[in-house]
Amino acid sequence: MTAQSQADFYANWNRQFGCPEQYDPIVSAAVWTEMLASDPVGATWGTGVRRAPQVPTWGVNQAVVARMQTPFLMVVGAHDKQIVPERIQELYADLARRRKSSSTSPARPTMPCGKRTGCCCSRPPPNGLKKERSAACLKGR
Repeated sequence: MTAQSQADFYANWNRQFGCPEQYDPIVSAAVWTEMLASDPVGATWGTGVRRAPQVPTWGVNQAVVARMQTPFLMVVGAHDKQIVPERIQELYADLARRRKSSSTSPARPTMPCGKRTGCCCSRPPPNGLKKERSAACLKGR
């Protein structure tokens, strides 16, 4: 079993974004609160910890993956720090399915990153609505 403190959770959460202000901190706080609520025992350890089972990776190897015939979706975020992109490419190459397709997401975020430049849009969203601003960015407005 693993145990993660609130400070560890926030550090892990924050390292996986492409630029500052990409998300509202209220979101990560809500996720943390719900994780503690789902584990009343872990919530009582010190200031509260997120407990999770250790997931074994043994048994999932090239020979097993080569026999898989079921549909299989693999998604890796552009800024994901927990999954090494090369491992996903290796898994894809090992899949037995003859008919398969691959798509690579852009290396930059497609959602606006707040007020920072160099991301999708540097203009603030209209009426504070990031969804509308993101759609406008993707359409080139």
